Amino acid sequence: MALKACDWCGDVAEECACGLRLCVECFQAHACGKDDVPERLPSPDPFAPPRTPVQVRCIHCETEYRSDAMVQGDDGLWRCGMPGCDGRGFEFDVWRVRD
Repeated sequence: MALKACDWCGDVAEECACGLRLCVECFQAHACGKDDVPERLPSPDPFAPPRTPVQVRCIHCETEYRSDAMVQGDDGLWRCGMPGCDGRGFEFDVWRVRD
């Protein structure tokens, strides 16, 4: 049996009755209602950070910080929030720190 990834955060997941694949943590926040909004919405910028801040680490500057410190450039792309760093994109150059 293949492991499935959570549709919201990417962790190991089970399928909800509504068809979403959710991990335990995301399932607890899920309501299966029409007003339900997932953590990561489809975006023109697939490298946008999650709306709920998480601890991240940039592979360019090797700095660890919260994802809400990432900045969106004039071109609309998300970048590492550390001055002088050219790291770009959540889950591209800036990765979630796992315990």
